[in-house]
Amino acid sequence: MISRLKTFVFTTLTLVLLLCVFGQVLLRYLTDAPIAWTEELSRYTFIWLVMLGAAEGSYRAGHFAIDLVTRRLEGRAARGYRAFLAGLEGVAYAVLAYSGAVLLPIVAGQTSITLGVPLTVAYAAIPVGFALMALVSWVRCARYFTARATAGFTEELAS
Repeated sequence: MISRLKTFVFTTLTLVLLLCVFGQVLLRYLTDAPIAWTEELSRYTFIWLVMLGAAEGSYRAGHFAIDLVTRRLEGRAARGYRAFLAGLEGVAYAVLAYSGAVLLPIVAGQTSITLGVPLTVAYAAIPVGFALMALVSWVRCARYFTARATAGFTEELAS
């Protein structure tokens, strides 16, 4: 269910972005009269794609990592260290989510120039994306304390 929802959201946002940019370029060169709202819509769509894509990358453990220490540890020490790092990562993401949420009341009364939508629609991508990343990190942290976290670091990245 969640996998299908993610696929639908990413596909829809990518399609909207593709159509807006392609239409904008096509109209600019064919008619020399571009549509003003497509640039703004593509910008907001791209912002949401980046933040949701970063959350998906966090879910798949696809973000870069320096694993020099992690590869040298084994057993309980490795699990404890990984749990600590995942928890710390979650705290950092939560701070960023909170910082993004602080921006929402600041832009609450403003609307975009061409679309006329509230700017909170675009700015909400920041706290939503970082909150999802924090949630993923804390779930990963909790799993290190369960039997499901006994696999090695490279096996974890592959799953």
